[in-house]
This record gives sequence, structure tokens and C-alpha cells, in this order.
Amino acid sequence: MAGPWRLEEIPGAGWGLFRLGETSARRFRPFAVFRSRPVALLAAAVLPGTGRDPAFGLQLEPELSGYAVVSGAELAGHLALFDESVVAGLHVAEAIVRSPGALANLLEAAGSIALERAGAIFDQRVAGPSA
Repeated sequence: MAGPWRLEEIPGAGWGLFRLGETSARRFRPFAVFRSRPVALLAAAVLPGTGRDPAFGLQLEPELSGYAVVSGAELAGHLALFDESVVAGLHVAEAIVRSPGALANLLEAAGSIALERAGAIFDQRVAGPSA
């Protein structure tokens, strides 16, 4: 769904998701309302990918290497088992990493402890194994 998305606290209800420029003060109805901010942030992160054509596809018939995962006309890889949820997850993840706003929503939803630990992991990967 086209965004970008913003969160607004709705007293007594939770957190509303609005398109940029829409607010409850201007009498816009939120696209969705979630009781917790982290869940609302997750929804705001995945919404940009839900209105797009799938970035990945899964072939119905297995090859010797497994079920082919394709991106456009290119082979992206193979799955040992036919699992459409993996391909759907790839589509959502691809949409998140291509949208700075969606990625920021996902990172904020993760919280400070997860961000600190992810930062340490990323730092180690960038510095290399000798660090």
C-alpha cells in the first residue's frame, strides 16, 4: 500500500496508521489501529510491500536442486521444500530494505536492546573476523 505511513496515538484505542498528510484532527480515518506502538510500526514497515507485484516467485515443479525461487526472469536460488511463505517473506523483506522509511519503522519496532545487539553483530561483520 502506498505510503509513506505515520503513526498517531489515538487515546483509548492505541496507535493509528495514517498516510502522510492525513491525521485524525483532519477527520481522516486511520488505515489501521493497533494497541501497541511496536506492532503498529511493524505494520507500517510491511505495508509498502503489500501493494506491489511479488518480487519473487516459486516454481511449482521441483528441479534437481529443489524448487526454483525466481526474481523477475532470474534464478535467485532453490528451496528443498515447496514453501510459499518463504517467498512471501522474501518479498516483504525486499520491500522493507528498499524503503528507508519502512526500514526505520522496523528498526524502531525492534527496540533498543535488539538494535544494540544487531549493531554489535554488524560491527563485527564489517570489521572482519580478526576484530
